[in-house]
Amino acid sequence: MNETIRLEERAAAARPRPPVGRPPASVMMVRLFKIVLPLGALGMMLLVVSWPQINKKEVEGFRAGVSELTQEQARNSAMVAPRFEGFDEKNRPFALRAEQAKQSAGDASLVELTEPRGDMTLEDGGWIAVNAHEGVYDREAARLELSGRVQLFHDRGLELQTEVARIDLATNQAEGEQVVHGQGSFGTIDSEGFRVEDSGSRIVFTGRAHLVLYETTESPLL
Repeated sequence: MNETIRLEERAAAARPRPPVGRPPASVMMVRLFKIVLPLGALGMMLLVVSWPQINKKEVEGFRAGVSELTQEQARNSAMVAPRFEGFDEKNRPFALRAEQAKQSAGDASLVELTEPRGDMTLEDGGWIAVNAHEGVYDREAARLELSGRVQLFHDRGLELQTEVARIDLATNQAEGEQVVHGQGSFGTIDSEGFRVEDSGSRIVFTGRAHLVLYETTESPLL
C-alpha cells in the first residue's frame, strides 16, 4: 500500500508544471479575447459614425456632375423603349410604346416619339392599333399626333393608311385630313380624310371618296 502511494507521488512529481508567474495558454486566450473584441466593436462603431460623411462626399460629387449638364444636353436626352399606359373616360385601358422618347423643348407636357405604337380597347371589347414613323404625345390631354406612314388597324379587319392622324386616347376618337387608303375584307376605299367615331364603332370617310366593294363580301363597318 505504501509502495503504491510512493509511485503516485513520483508520477505527480514527474508531470510538467507551468512556469511560476505565467498563466496557462487557455487563460491567456480568454484575456486576449477580452481585449480584442471590445476594440473590434469600437472600430465598427467608428465606421458606422463616419460612413454618412464618406457617403455624403460621394453623393455630393455625383450631384455636382449632374449639375454640370447644360440645358441643351438635358433637352437632347432620350428614353429608350418607353411605355405609357392609362384609361379612357369609360375606364378602358390604352397603351402607347415607342422606340425612343424625348421631351419637347417648347412644352414640358409634350413627348416626342420615334416609331410610336399604340392600342386602344373599344366599348364592345374590340381594339384599334396604330403605328407611325413619328409622333407627339400630350401627357396631360392624353392626345397623340402621328405623322409619317401612319397605319390604323381595326379588329374587324379594316386597315387604314395615311400620313397624318390625331388620336384622342381619352375618348377613343381619331381623325385625319390627308389622303387615306383603306382596305379590308369588304374591298378598298380612298378618300381625302377620315374620322373614327362612337369609340371605334363607326368610321366616316370625308371629302371625295372612291369605294370598291367585293361582290361576295359585305363590310361590317358600312
